[in-house]
Amino acid sequence: MALFPSGGSGTKTTAGTGVVLIADSVNGVIWQLDPQTGKYRVALNDTASMAASPTDPLGLGVNGVRVWRGFVYYSTDSVQAVFRVPVRWDDSSRSVRAAGAVETVASRVVVDDFAVAEDGGLYLMAVADNQVVRVTAAGQQAVLAGTRDSAQVAGCTSGVISADGRRLFITTNGGHITPPKGGEEPAKLVEIEL
Repeated sequence: MALFPSGGSGTKTTAGTGVVLIADSVNGVIWQLDPQTGKYRVALNDTASMAASPTDPLGLGVNGVRVWRGFVYYSTDSVQAVFRVPVRWDDSSRSVRAAGAVETVASRVVVDDFAVAEDGGLYLMAVADNQVVRVTAAGQQAVLAGTRDSAQVAGCTSGVISADGRRLFITTNGGHITPPKGGEEPAKLVEIEL
């Protein structure tokens, strides 16, 4: 059991090293937790890309987090962007460390969470727009599913790609931020063929 600072969004991913990375939306940092020892520390802290904007009414900073091929990808609600930073594992301190500069990989979209495709592309859960947005590895953005008024993926909150890479599974909240035409729906799990 580890006593952990409050503010974690519960969004987490393993870094392939036995540690878990946890996005802390309130404090605007990414924590590292070793579940074997209960020890934790701030792994990544970039105020410009992780902290909540002072004008954001919800006060939410870094939210979704994924590890993929030597990078930590993360979304930040209040700045409406997805970023990535190269990382390395430090054996001596058993910790994840930034190994380069933060890059913006998608912007102008409020992203609750996202999935990373094998080719490095992203599927963004644009929760307030009721859309799933595909971002190619080259950075081109296009809507894959949903519209602001549609119930198809209303309130999409998270996504995961199937092991064969052919399907995207999406959880929704039913559109409680931006209700679709006809009003808010029950939460659901949606499957989309890729």
